Amino acid sequence: MTVGKSKKRAVSRRRNYGPRPDEIGIRKYLPTYWANWLGFALFGLVGLTFLGWAIYYVAIQTFADAIVAVALAGALGYMVYLFGSTRLRD
Repeated sequence: MTVGKSKKRAVSRRRNYGPRPDEIGIRKYLPTYWANWLGFALFGLVGLTFLGWAIYYVAIQTFADAIVAVALAGALGYMVYLFGSTRLRD
């Protein structure tokens, strides 16, 4: 007989194992904190600028410059993805 001891039950609920609301759907590709939003916006604008320059270089038939502009736009697009999908840890 155990007097004074209470048996503790392990409480496990299904909701504790589910993903957080910001990890579902399109929200997992959007930034959550101000620093991520800042990087998302700045790298996005510069990447769109390089994409515009790539279109301009193709129009004037300077293909070497267009290749470099597309490569930089792709690299900046990847940075936008990283800023959007990375979650800061508290």
